[in-house]
Amino acid sequence: MNIQLDQKDYQETIDSNKSVLLDFYADWCGPCQTLLPTIHKLAEEFEGDVVIKKINIDTNKELASKFGVRSIPTLIHITDGKEVGRHTGVISENELKTKINQLKFKKMKTRIETLNPETTTGKSKELFDAVQKKLGFIPNLIKVFGNSPATLQTYLSLGELTASGTFSNKFREQLALAIAEENSCNYCLSAHTAIGKMNGLTDEQTENNRQGIATDERIQAGLQFAQEVTKNRGQVSSEVINAVKNAGYNDGEILEIVLNVVSNTLTNYVNHIAETEVDFPSVEAGKFAVTQ
Repeated sequence: MNIQLDQKDYQETIDSNKSVLLDFYADWCGPCQTLLPTIHKLAEEFEGDVVIKKINIDTNKELASKFGVRSIPTLIHITDGKEVGRHTGVISENELKTKINQLKFKKMKTRIETLNPETTTGKSKELFDAVQKKLGFIPNLIKVFGNSPATLQTYLSLGELTASGTFSNKFREQLALAIAEENSCNYCLSAHTAIGKMNGLTDEQTENNRQGIATDERIQAGLQFAQEVTKNRGQVSSEVINAVKNAGYNDGEILEIVLNVVSNTLTNYVNHIAETEVDFPSVEAGKFAVTQ
């Protein structure tokens, strides 16, 4: 299997719309020769999914300069023509396979780029690291938001503001489910179904809440009010306001429901626009196992 790549074949390889791993090496480089069997083995193993090529820096100085290669071996990961990660030095076969899988070389067909946290810099990188520390992973929605540090910061700040209100985490998840269902956001339905379970919601409660239904009349009134606000873009009738007040919500709590609508609608709309790839157990709007 020929995995050698030269300047004349480079652009065609990158334009093939496949994910590419480039191994910059030299014949005189001992560590490069140590890595070579792993490169050949993985080129065969990932054939059809990832194009793995080696580039001799002595005969392809222009390419080495283009990528700023200063030490070898250097492995550079490219997806859709963009560098998404790199590693310099010898690496074990298992570690390299893990990196390939973690970087998800397959294209995420999102209409707004899903950033790679390993190559993101600046303010978005700082925010990614904060999310990683808090959650233990970085959801794809956060990676999409990262294209605009201001928008990502706003989203995270809204989350902190809603959490600082009077509602419990469980009720906020119930609101998120009702709002996501009204906005037909599959990503948020999937995410909040998973998070809701962590906050004590059963499968039956989750599906009922999505439909604005709860065994507790006060909770049900809050969910239905949130859906009315969402559906009518805030243009709700006096009857709707009176109904939620009669259920026991004061003016402050009504505004807090609106805050949750705003926060969740932001994520719903971004997911619609980006077509964010769902990275939670999938849930689809309008599909229920439990109906009333």
